[in-house]
Amino acid sequence: MYYFESNLPNDVLLERAIDAWYSERYTWKMSGDCADACSYTQLVWAKSKKIGCAINRCPELTLPEEYVPNAWFLYCVYDPK
Repeated sequence: MYYFESNLPNDVLLERAIDAWYSERYTWKMSGDCADACSYTQLVWAKSKKIGCAINRCPELTLPEEYVPNAWFLYCVYDPK
């Protein structure tokens, strides 16, 4: 899952999310546990054959320590997991 504040077109939002997931490569360790790089490992895993993504806008997102107006959520599911 990825969330951000933006008024950009959907294709640009998708590109930014993929870039953010790919940047997780800097935190990836070959330990068998994806830890903070799970999106990265699914993105580049050779056995990933399919991906399904959904994007949705939330006018106001309130988190415990953050308020995000005009928040966008992007969530992708890979096959196989």
